This record gives sequence, structure tokens and C-alpha cells, in this order.
Amino acid sequence: MTLKYTQKLLAGTLALVLIAGLTTPAFAQNPNENSWSEVNDAGPLPDSSQKTVGSGPLTSILGSVSTFNDVDMYCISITDPNTFEAQTGDKGAANFDTILSLFNSTGGGVYLNDDFPGFDYSNLDSTSEWAPTVPGKYLLAISSFDNQPFNSVLSMLGPFDGLTDTWQLLATVDSWDDAGDDSGEYDIALAGVEFCAEDVVAGELLPLDSTALFLAGIQSMTVWMIPSIVGLAGVGIYLVKYRANKE
Repeated sequence: MTLKYTQKLLAGTLALVLIAGLTTPAFAQNPNENSWSEVNDAGPLPDSSQKTVGSGPLTSILGSVSTFNDVDMYCISITDPNTFEAQTGDKGAANFDTILSLFNSTGGGVYLNDDFPGFDYSNLDSTSEWAPTVPGKYLLAISSFDNQPFNSVLSMLGPFDGLTDTWQLLATVDSWDDAGDDSGEYDIALAGVEFCAEDVVAGELLPLDSTALFLAGIQSMTVWMIPSIVGLAGVGIYLVKYRANKE
């Protein structure tokens, strides 16, 4: 096999790998097209938060707080502040005592709700004096009681509304106080909200090191490549070594 032919075969193989990567979704939505299910584990801070990806209204987020101090943070888009609501009871559900916290897109505090009066579930809505008034991207976090957002320099908690068990959040979250005492599953019911990103995020390319895609020096006339086999059963990746023959 000549070097010229080997280079053409390599180019074709790389194209197939790109197609396989781009057609593999990085996230998975709940079968309900207006819901989002946590993928792996959503992170606790803005840099590790999970984007909700889809189109149209987002009516619920499903997931689990796996340990007492686990926090799941999601990027959402509040499109109608006048009807905004996020709750884990009544319309939503949770099998543990929840706290819901809302932040702006960079982690600046907006407000927090522990318990809806008389219940263990949490409710953030537009009736609060600290509710968001401007449409845009926000970060919604869920934690177990009493795991609250924390800032290492400034106090996060501001004025308190005892009637609704709601606090205004003043600073930018940089950690959590790790005072949780429960864990479990949740279904956050949402209103006035759409997905954070409209375009479905393409799948990541297969890691080159883990799939052994490696190009040895042309000087050694050795080329490593990976042909992709695309079928209904999935994508199979195999390593094949070709050595070019000198003419």
C-alpha cells in the first residue's frame, strides 16, 4: 500500500470519526420534551453547572441529590419573570427537605427559599420582592436542608421574609456550607422558563488517547488510524495499523 493511498484512507477515517462524534448527543432529555433529566451529576457552582438544552418551554427538571451535601445547579432561561415559579412540592415533588436558590448567570445571588409555609418543599416565585424582574439566563440550584450557598468574603444571606421563609441573596456564591442532612430524588416544577440553550449540544469527539488514535512519524513510514463502523447497534471503534510500502 503506497503512502499516498494510506493518507487518503486516513482522511476518510477521520471524517467518519467526526461524524460519529457530532451525531452523539452529549446530554439526554427526559422523554417529556419539556423536561430535563440530570445527566451524570450536575455541579454545585457556575463553572460546573449543567445546561438545560432543548427548545420551547422548560416545565420540569428531574434529578437526585445523591449525598447530604450534594448540590445540583442548572442553567435555565427565565422568559417571563411575571409568571416565574420553581418548586419541589404541590406541582413538583421531592422525597427530602429541599432548598432552592436562584442566581444570575455568573453566580450572583438573587433569592433562596427553604420551606413553603407549612410544608417541607421549596417555592421560588414572582410574588417575592426579590424575584427576578429581567428575562435572561439564570442558575437554579437545589440542595438539602440546611446546605446553603456561601461566599468566603461576604455574607450571602440578606433580608428575610418570615411569611414565605425566603432570603434575599447578596453575594456571589463560591462554595456551600455543607450543612445538609438529607438526600433523595426531586422533580422541580417550573413556569415562565425555557431551556438554557436552544441548540442541542453535539457529542464530544472520542478521546484520542483512549481510542489509540496516533500518528507516528512519517519518517518511520508508520501510520495508526481508526476506522469507524457506523450501524444501528452503535459505533464500533477498532485500531488498525498500516505500514506504507516503499515504492
